[in-house]
Amino acid sequence: MHVRSTYRLAALGLASALLLAGCGSSDDEAVIEDAAAQVEEQPEGEDDASEAADEVAEETGPHQLNSGWVAQLSTVPDVAWTDVEQSPAHLVLAPGVSLRVTQTAQLDELDPELSSEVDPAAPDGPTFPADGETFLLATIVSEDPRWETGDSRPAESEAQLRLAGSPAAGEAPLRLGSGERLQKTYLLSVPADAAPEDAVMEVVTGDATQALSLLDGTRVSSDVEAIYQAGTQVTVEGEGWSHVFDGWGSGTHEVNGQVTGAVITPYVKGWARPGQVFLGVDIDARDDTGVNEDITTIQLELADGGTVTPENDASSLVNRFDERTWFQVPADSEQITLHVHPKGKAGTKEIDFESPVEVTLTIE
Repeated sequence: MHVRSTYRLAALGLASALLLAGCGSSDDEAVIEDAAAQVEEQPEGEDDASEAADEVAEETGPHQLNSGWVAQLSTVPDVAWTDVEQSPAHLVLAPGVSLRVTQTAQLDELDPELSSEVDPAAPDGPTFPADGETFLLATIVSEDPRWETGDSRPAESEAQLRLAGSPAAGEAPLRLGSGERLQKTYLLSVPADAAPEDAVMEVVTGDATQALSLLDGTRVSSDVEAIYQAGTQVTVEGEGWSHVFDGWGSGTHEVNGQVTGAVITPYVKGWARPGQVFLGVDIDARDDTGVNEDITTIQLELADGGTVTPENDASSLVNRFDERTWFQVPADSEQITLHVHPKGKAGTKEIDFESPVEVTLTIE
């Protein structure tokens, strides 16, 4: 840099000296023309600025992001993605939430386009992670598992990015549970030797906390782990019932019904007890007299012989089973027997028909 500046000044000085001396020979004019050409070929400041920039770059080193940097990307970048296995072990479930990681990628550096998105102050050129770290990219998707929850109001979940157990700086929690599909792609700077639990999306629903790894998509923790053992479909096998009896005043009444369906869900206005899920039974039973003379009772018999009574009163002033009847059963249940004990009421007299009905519920 210094040598070139001196050379340019020397050329200008020589030309000026010749002019001041009044020299006008053809040789002198050639010298002046050569000096002027050399000045034109070397624009003032251009080489100085270039070399100064090189010196600054050498002094500051490559551009790096801070340790633990997190950014939400506006688009899914074109990088070498790895698809994540889709299985029950790679999933977090909650009311209105089926959260999974669909793809991940690890990068040693960011190209200029991606650099400018995650850090608008980044200079031209690549961006590198903090020393000892690597860039992790992860795309998450949340969809609605369409659970029956016994409530028309959706339960809210709060999702939070966590690095090494602490909330990621600058990242506001996500609100999940509305039933709408959500997809987001994140870039994180994580230790090169990070374990799956060191970078997670944590989901809190009521009093239950769960975490999904952004490194490999596995569920690394859950306060309701038992729900992932439960089946999702229930098959009903059994006959209905019908009994006619004399009313309190005159005429007859009929006690009748049939199990029309059943559902499995971990959450009904709250999580089931530890190790259990909710089993909902639908019964079609009508009393055409307009007065509830039906006092039929039902209970479940588990595989180990234990019995379970309903969690709610499904009756109304008109019908015995106006609403779905809910039970709590072990999450790993495969077959359960529903015992129906038809009973009627005539005034204050209860009539037990002593003809219980058995309905088999198979959970898959």
